[in-house]
Amino acid sequence: MSLIQQPQQARANEQEETTIISVPDIRQRVGRAGTVRGVFRLNGKSSFSRGVHLILIDACSLVDFRTASSTLSTLTHASQQRFTFRVTVWSRNLDDARFVVGNLLQLRAIEKVDLWNGVLCGSCHCEDIDVIDDTHLIGLGMQENAAAP
Repeated sequence: MSLIQQPQQARANEQEETTIISVPDIRQRVGRAGTVRGVFRLNGKSSFSRGVHLILIDACSLVDFRTASSTLSTLTHASQQRFTFRVTVWSRNLDDARFVVGNLLQLRAIEKVDLWNGVLCGSCHCEDIDVIDDTHLIGLGMQENAAAP
């Protein structure tokens, strides 16, 4: 590939990137090389020795989020995995202001998407995670289908 073709190819690759807004879309990436971007709502978090585990669900309306998260304690493990996704964030702690349950998070570079002990997992560097406003969902092609109470 010539030096002129390389920037053209890079631009073409950039245009092909899509932002994934559902766990089923992430599931299709299991075991594939490369990174993906995603937008999810933070459902829970826990610390581990070198960082934070985020439990995320599909980018949904606040009403749907509250309904889904209120049933998490009663669902079976298999049922939870239909819509949950666990992301490991290294060198960060629970006090990070971005990691407030209910926040809508945009993860720009999710790596190593795979199933681990039956749980859909991935990892993301803390600098590649942003909190976004719910109004950004419309720009991503997802409509808010319910107003917050």
